[in-house]
Amino acid sequence: MIYLDYAATNPFTKYPCSKYGQFLNPNANYAYKEKKLLDECVNRVKAAIGAKSGKVVFGGTSSQLIENLMNWEINGKRRFTEYVIGSKYEHDSFNKFLVTRVANIDQLMDTIAKNRGYRGYVIWQGVNNITGEIFPVEQIGTICHWFNLFYICDMTAMIGKAKIPANIDQWCDCAIWSGHKLGTEGGIGAMWLSDKFNEWLGDFKPHGTPNLAGAMAITDATEDACKNAEEHEARAYELYRYMLNKFTDNDIHGAVINNVLKPDKSNANEPAHNVFAINAIMFDDINADSLQQYLASKQIYIGIGGSACSSLHDFRVLNACGLTNDEASRVVRVSFGDETTKHDIDEFVNAVVEYKEKFVR
Repeated sequence: MIYLDYAATNPFTKYPCSKYGQFLNPNANYAYKEKKLLDECVNRVKAAIGAKSGKVVFGGTSSQLIENLMNWEINGKRRFTEYVIGSKYEHDSFNKFLVTRVANIDQLMDTIAKNRGYRGYVIWQGVNNITGEIFPVEQIGTICHWFNLFYICDMTAMIGKAKIPANIDQWCDCAIWSGHKLGTEGGIGAMWLSDKFNEWLGDFKPHGTPNLAGAMAITDATEDACKNAEEHEARAYELYRYMLNKFTDNDIHGAVINNVLKPDKSNANEPAHNVFAINAIMFDDINADSLQQYLASKQIYIGIGGSACSSLHDFRVLNACGLTNDEASRVVRVSFGDETTKHDIDEFVNAVVEYKEKFVR
């Protein structure tokens, strides 16, 4: 199997819950050991992401955690959100909460100006999980705080692939991420809340019994990912350059890697602000869905440019990047993990060449 869809999930579980053992309910008064272990997880996660204060809670995936947070706030614990702004790149699960979607900083500023004086959230991911674009999270957070808004940053595609900017306490109010993309089992996530945000919420707590083994798993995964982020980035860049050269060597023309949103394609294969572990590739003459199915028949697995968490052809993220539906239908996503090798790249490129020879006229 050649797996090149790590931006969707990491199928190679490095941190299984069974590794950590079985525990009592940490909420029980008698569970002294469990409470101590959970507190240790909180402190380790804060240190890993560079937070000097705040609170960490563990629960389901990032989308489930944000839904729990919104429901907590909306259903009577603390009703303060008069509007919610989200980037057009956010996960589908946010749709029922987002009042306005914006595509760039100018649109964000315009929307805030029109709603000035109201209280609300801005939800904007750290890295685009389809194109790999790194968003200016410090700038977004600073703008939010200028206008007394709370900034929620989905870091699921960021942790381990890009360095988290320093002093997270100063520019972020809430950070969320999922463990399954870092090598934990599915259904495990973490959320950091600033002291100010948590106080306003009235001490947010996800419902149910804490999954201590899951908390320990995502704590280990987060520590390792943050500690090794620069090493991962350097290795991903090496694989990215190797893939780019393989396309050139095999005369695969018309493949624009990463900066698919540049209309003139000028210097398009030298992205200025992308993570190299997530690569959006737009072909001139290949349908992405057809190529994905062909590669899957050879046990080579890649993503496509439609909504990454849906089997439907939803191009809203790439549309927000400026692509038409026709252009978006020709975008595939190739993403790297720790297990990715140059041999995997060779097999992928060879299969693309084979596909073109068979089906492209």
